[in-house]
Amino acid sequence: MGPYVLSLCVHACLLKSHASTRCMDANNYKREKCSTYFWKYKNCQKFWNSIMVQK
Repeated sequence: MGPYVLSLCVHACLLKSHASTRCMDANNYKREKCSTYFWKYKNCQKFWNSIMVQK
């Protein structure tokens, strides 16, 4: 696996990570209000991890 693929996997979910952090900030760190953001981030990580395994 080349450095480009690894970099893509690391940075692909960055926007979703930031969105979940912003949600937590906006909702006084009440996790239940941000569950959709966490779900999207977790699914993004699962997807890119499966891509890394295939390479």
